[in-house]
Amino acid sequence: MINLKSTILTILILLFALSGCVSTNQMASFKGTEFYTESGSKVVVGELLTEQGFPVDHIEIKVNKEFINYPQVAQRARIEGVVRLYIDISEQSKIEKTRVTRGIGGGCDEAALNLIRNSEFIVTSNNNNKTTVSERYYISVLYVL
Repeated sequence: MINLKSTILTILILLFALSGCVSTNQMASFKGTEFYTESGSKVVVGELLTEQGFPVDHIEIKVNKEFINYPQVAQRARIEGVVRLYIDISEQSKIEKTRVTRGIGGGCDEAALNLIRNSEFIVTSNNNNKTTVSERYYISVLYVL
């Protein structure tokens, strides 16, 4: 039975590696708020800064720390990387829709969605009077062992 579990885990790790789900040490900077899990793993919520990055200029994220989670499956499989997702926020700063646009697997995609859905967002426009606007924002959640 232990041999079967080991074989399945090896196959899963190979599948993740072949599908590009495991981090490949690509250089990109990340701007966000760092949180640490009980196991010492790091979860960062914010913005991935790349040439094709989506700036989050007019949004304040109040992360609910209760929902910070680095799934055990992902940790055992040594999965690291960035889950990218978007959120549609109403003029009243309420989340209307969330969706993962690029995941890394191992339960991290679901954990990132759960984290974002249980966080609070304050959205303001880029003008000086700070009126609210309804927009789509792209957020990234970085998982690091």
